Amino acid sequence: MVDGFKPHIPVIVYAMTQPAKQTEALFITERIRRGVPIFMIVCLGVAMLVLCLSLTAYFFYDKHQVAIVRSVEPAGKVMAITLTNGLFTRALVETDVGFYFLNDAISLDKNKPMTLQARANSERYLCDEARPCTKLLEWW
Repeated sequence: MVDGFKPHIPVIVYAMTQPAKQTEALFITERIRRGVPIFMIVCLGVAMLVLCLSLTAYFFYDKHQVAIVRSVEPAGKVMAITLTNGLFTRALVETDVGFYFLNDAISLDKNKPMTLQARANSERYLCDEARPCTKLLEWW
């Protein structure tokens, strides 16, 4: 070491340069700045929970409404069935009263009487005595 040389040691001095009220105000704004993202995450979580619960309730309500038959009309006797192939197989049922486009493929006997059911959730079904009802294709 060199004689008479003192190494420089930095001294950090913390001084109050602002009045106490401004420091307190900065502390509150800092707490608010940190709290806003937490509040937003909590609100988003509550909204997602409400959405999941309401969609679940609507699913069960709609499932209940499908079981309620509002009206039954005669749909005529089956004359012909035309299948439409593609990504999904659809069926066009021709009766002596009209044409019915079904969601699913179906096999029916000719001259069998069919009925048209309207359900509580505004869906319509083409029914046969021997088979379960088949949903009509919805045009919306």
